[in-house]
Amino acid sequence: MFKFIISIFLIISSDIVIPVDHMKKSFGMIHVGIKVTAINKDTVDLLALRLMSKIIDGPFMRASSFIVDHQKNKTVLLTSEHVCEESIKFKDPKQFKMIKDSIISAAVISNVFNSKDVKEKINIIPEIYIKDFFGNRYIFDKIVKKDHNTDLCKFTTIKEWGVKSLVNNVECKYGERIYNISASGGFYSKRSAPFREGNFSGIYLDSQENKKVKTNLYTIESLPGSSGSAVYNANGYVCGNINVSYSKSNLSLGATRADILNFLKI
Repeated sequence: MFKFIISIFLIISSDIVIPVDHMKKSFGMIHVGIKVTAINKDTVDLLALRLMSKIIDGPFMRASSFIVDHQKNKTVLLTSEHVCEESIKFKDPKQFKMIKDSIISAAVISNVFNSKDVKEKINIIPEIYIKDFFGNRYIFDKIVKKDHNTDLCKFTTIKEWGVKSLVNNVECKYGERIYNISASGGFYSKRSAPFREGNFSGIYLDSQENKKVKTNLYTIESLPGSSGSAVYNANGYVCGNINVSYSKSNLSLGATRADILNFLKI
């Protein structure tokens, strides 16, 4: 009977100390993709348009972010600088023209549209938006600030939503249990995203571009899509984030707590 009571207490305690609810409310999935619309709905085959949307269904990139502040009618989020850079490149007219041309070729090959219809009747435009854990969609506003050295980027969305995450006031301890929600591997749908846990493994001196850079080391498995996601301790405070993933391992690297605090202050 005593052992049974102890086991129930441990289960309840573990549910309390893992800050899952807060993590879900602060998480933002970044979607970088393409939107197809009719220039004039009266002159385009809407069924064909729907089929074309299916051809290019899915994002070109997914990444992660977390809320760090709220402003009037806006939400401020933090992600990786390389995620913001990829988003900028994707929207660049020259870069996007190559993507657009490949989509037109696919539509023509599939006999959905001929090339003239695609060019004259359809808009193919880049689309970037954020979705929270619960499937709500928010308009990407602008990049506020980015830093290559720490691989951090701050951006805003239209509308206030979610819960702000606070950075831990001291360095997380070596061996401390940590938790992460992200769009790892591109996996994300309403109320479903990979949840992982591991251990904080100290501040690692990493060699990048012929210089030594301090980064957090975690025993959390991550994949493309994890970039920008927050790493929390059991009290729900941010220990750092994930910027670098290593496939086929349970290791990842990210910005330190101090780097995040300095980045947000300036």
